[in-house]
Amino acid sequence: MKQIITFLTILLPISLFAQINETFSGPEITSENPWKGDIDEFWINPYQELEFISIPGDAGEMSIYLTEVPYHTNMMWELEVTLDFKPTNSNNCRIQVFSYTNLTLTEKFYIQIGNNNTQISLYRQDTGNPVLCIGGRRSLIESPYTKVYIRLLLLESKTWVLQTRTENEPVYTTEGTYNRTVPDYIKKGTFMITCRYIKSRISTFWFDNISIQSYEEGSPGDKDDIPELENIIIRSLSQIELAYTAPVNISTAVVTITGMGKAEKLAYGENNACVLCDFPFQLEKEETYELEIKGLKTIAGTNVPTEKWEIAVEEGNTPPPEPPPAEKIYRRYGSD
Repeated sequence: MKQIITFLTILLPISLFAQINETFSGPEITSENPWKGDIDEFWINPYQELEFISIPGDAGEMSIYLTEVPYHTNMMWELEVTLDFKPTNSNNCRIQVFSYTNLTLTEKFYIQIGNNNTQISLYRQDTGNPVLCIGGRRSLIESPYTKVYIRLLLLESKTWVLQTRTENEPVYTTEGTYNRTVPDYIKKGTFMITCRYIKSRISTFWFDNISIQSYEEGSPGDKDDIPELENIIIRSLSQIELAYTAPVNISTAVVTITGMGKAEKLAYGENNACVLCDFPFQLEKEETYELEIKGLKTIAGTNVPTEKWEIAVEEGNTPPPEPPPAEKIYRRYGSD
């Protein structure tokens, strides 16, 4: 069935404060940031990507890392990764995003790109075996040369949200959430890229556009600044996009169309100020609906007031073969 789609581009909200930004523009790996580790085994290729090729007939690991990376209560890590092979449990890469040591515990969190199920997953590890926190979609990187965009959110030093999309997917899919509190007194740590390779193949890894950002206290998205809904986009007859003025926490949110039911899935879009709502039913053209949004919170944990909106889908006049555009019509008529 043809879908009625409108597209939206949203810039990152101003409450995000960039801590690390790495584009590998060169000429050296250390030109933008002070990388350490197995520097001589990595290089910047002509496409301005970080590249690693495994040693023929050898098995092992090679890593580069940044120390003194600032930590905050609310953080976001983003990067692009491409592999020229189908990964396995021993042939993959790991991205360590958070680590700390206190008097009783040493713990680290890392994203693993690839396993026998070709998933992207989040793990934590102390002195024992790694613990799977979020297991991603199976067969996501089944095909070699699949570029994946990875985003990891940490909310209120507790809630971890893993999101991914491939080059052919327009929006991020939330792979899952996981609750594990990390000490808020830990102010800095190590970000590490590790390439894991095996003897039986030569493996090539590419990395690009690494971004580590945080939410500073007193900035938009704080408890005294309630995000406002600035746009509603009907992306298809079963998906609605909500665009807010600042990041929101959707872990307890419920979005309902009165008389029809609630969204079966909520996920972040281009950033966490954008919420995608997938419904198990389809809207009818030329019909008017009541949309209720409740249970939403700010990143700092403050409740966002419940809102009710009136929405409708109007079909445009664009002739076939292109699907007709949708005009978005909405009117706020109540909140509490």
